[in-house]
Amino acid sequence: MKIIGKGNKEILTLDDYKKYAPPKEEYQWVDEHSAKEFARKVVSGTLDNELKVLFPGIQVVLAYPEKETYFDQFSGPRNHDLACIAELNNEKITLCFEAKATEDFGSTTVKQELVKANNKIQNGENTNVPKRINGLVDKLWNKPIDKNIETLRYQLLHATAGTISFAKENNINKAIFIVYQLETAKTSSEICDDHFGALKDFVNQFGKTIEKNVPCYIKQIDNVDLSILFLQRKKDEIQIRFVCYANTAKMRFSKKEKDDKK
Repeated sequence: MKIIGKGNKEILTLDDYKKYAPPKEEYQWVDEHSAKEFARKVVSGTLDNELKVLFPGIQVVLAYPEKETYFDQFSGPRNHDLACIAELNNEKITLCFEAKATEDFGSTTVKQELVKANNKIQNGENTNVPKRINGLVDKLWNKPIDKNIETLRYQLLHATAGTISFAKENNINKAIFIVYQLETAKTSSEICDDHFGALKDFVNQFGKTIEKNVPCYIKQIDNVDLSILFLQRKKDEIQIRFVCYANTAKMRFSKKEKDDKK
């Protein structure tokens, strides 16, 4: 895995990571926070090894920390914690990560974002948030906003749209959006459950059911086959096999649990 930061600088160490792919705010670069802990996993090769276990035969060619992708005509890109180009079963595939430790998916839902935007408009301020949200919902579900979509975490909408855009930028038609749950000393089970619950609600709106550590195929969006994965390491680690068919427009996933000790 070759890690590329700002200025096309190769990242080899944790110090390189902070220098060439720093988080937005300095306070985020601390132990037990997702920015630094995820960076540690990336530069140490731990993430690369985990991916090889999850997806046998995968080769991550390039990895871009803090990668920005634009998914609509409005300002404000999606900022991926890590965006990767990989090869699997003689095909290219993109992997876009949202790392979480103690922080949430953003405190606002789609409805809350719309309410804030409408308040700005009523006060004479300009905002494109309603247009952006309507565009995202149309792109992902091809329907107007409804009460179920209003309850979703807004961050998940633009994270998914950004994942699709990164694939299209690189002329790749398969992509996985990965929520990477870091288990640090400050990560509680309640936090992990909240993260998974938010993602589960999001995936349910596509008529799908997601399990932890099992990639879930969503559908083809904008000519990209999209899957979503909630990745959380546990002591009773689950082995996952990813089966990708080059000549079909779908992905199929299967899992195999370790044999129980007798």
